[in-house]
Amino acid sequence: MCGYLSKEVLTNLLFAELPQESREPMLEDIRSRYFGKLNAVGITRHTSQEVAQIFSDEFQALSDLLADRSFFFGEHPTTLDATAYAYIGNIIKPPFNSPIVDYVRDLDNLCQHYERMSKKFFNNPESSLTDKSLNQKLQT
Repeated sequence: MCGYLSKEVLTNLLFAELPQESREPMLEDIRSRYFGKLNAVGITRHTSQEVAQIFSDEFQALSDLLADRSFFFGEHPTTLDATAYAYIGNIIKPPFNSPIVDYVRDLDNLCQHYERMSKKFFNNPESSLTDKSLNQKLQT
């Protein structure tokens, strides 16, 4: 399997609380079940370097599209902004090190977009957004 799904990363992420002797069988079970699914979508058919390049190219395209605007299609967020926010956050916020993470963290406009969206929609972590309030915020 490619390096981005290394045994060390998965073990630390998923099984840090388990005794050492229980980790390996659990990890192998998960790997065997999900390897076929990942192979079916194609991601495990690439080397780690190819995967890093594919992801870097995708995030670079987002960065190029955003350019120096506040949001992708102007001054107000759209569903693309919400979708990009999720993808950007899943790369830059977890404490992982990889060429993909480093590359995206260096795309200042995407990181600023993430912070702008966080501030606009999640400034108060105690508040919960209902569908109606989220729609109202998207329109402002």
